[in-house]
Amino acid sequence: MAPRLTDNPKTFLKDESRYPFIHGSSADLTAADILADDSPGFRFFSIDGDHTADFVHHNLKPAHETLVDGGIVALDDYFDSNCPGVSIGTTKFLLDKNDGRLAVLLYAGNKVLLTTAEHHHVYRMLLEKFTDFRDDLANPDVDRFGYPAFAVDGIISGALPG
Repeated sequence: MAPRLTDNPKTFLKDESRYPFIHGSSADLTAADILADDSPGFRFFSIDGDHTADFVHHNLKPAHETLVDGGIVALDDYFDSNCPGVSIGTTKFLLDKNDGRLAVLLYAGNKVLLTTAEHHHVYRMLLEKFTDFRDDLANPDVDRFGYPAFAVDGIISGALPG
């Protein structure tokens, strides 16, 4: 493992032992593998690795099972034409395995953000009230899997170099 990856937690965290590294393929991970016994779950879960449909579909399962109420799942490269597996795996998961727990909140740049269904309306209200991206909305209410999702042009990855 790269020294910088292992040194940064030692430098920036009070107790790096609370953040163990899990070595292995995410294809083999389960919710039990990543959730400590005393943990309520994760507030943020990022999926950005293998871009095949099967990997993305599998990686959404532990995210679904360990995300706390009101948490966010970020999917990278959802709209990347070189990585159709991200959108295929996400769609398959949301249709077949989601049980209504996760809702699409926002499409922005190349990212898709999901949150728990019961908190979807809260995030929408906060985004509308405290952001000024209204002028950048390609479509403010795109229906995605039963929930209105913001589709925003020109922010997040669209604003990053490269």
